[in-house]
Amino acid sequence: MTRGNALKAKSTLTLGVYVSTNVRSLLAERDMTRKDLAEKMGAPAATVYGILDDPNRIKVNHVEIFSRILGVPAEELFRKPRTKR
Repeated sequence: MTRGNALKAKSTLTLGVYVSTNVRSLLAERDMTRKDLAEKMGAPAATVYGILDDPNRIKVNHVEIFSRILGVPAEELFRKPRTKR
């Protein structure tokens, strides 16, 4: 893997981790589970669990769906997650 591809892979993984972490935080804030999210998406719970557990599986269309269901701009899901103090 070339240096450019390695950086791209790392940045893609980092964004996936951000999205997964932010979705989980927003679910908790809304007293929702991943199963609730799956139901609202019309997807099997196992699919949503797999997407959120493996940041490499997160695609742009997932971010659009998550943002719509959670009522936040898609950009918010890409932001570096806040740390608890």
